[in-house]
Amino acid sequence: MIKPSSDEIYPVFKLSTIVDALTAEGVLDALAGVSVCKSALSSPAARVSINQISAERYAAATIDVAFAALDEVEQASLEAWLARQDANLELAK
Repeated sequence: MIKPSSDEIYPVFKLSTIVDALTAEGVLDALAGVSVCKSALSSPAARVSINQISAERYAAATIDVAFAALDEVEQASLEAWLARQDANLELAK
């Protein structure tokens, strides 16, 4: 297997998808640490390197972790609300 060199370049559509998802979740500076500007993501001529792809993969993993954390927060919030309702019912008796 031939290992790609870090100077090989690829289309930016994958990175664009990740940035759009992060932006939709309220991450203001989704391109921090990646040397691609937001306007370049819409250019069909724009390309990224292996290092930038690695940053994209890290961002995707971070999104998965963030969504899992949000699920846990939502569940904990619901459980707290239910416990509060149970306590209110007991006080009303």
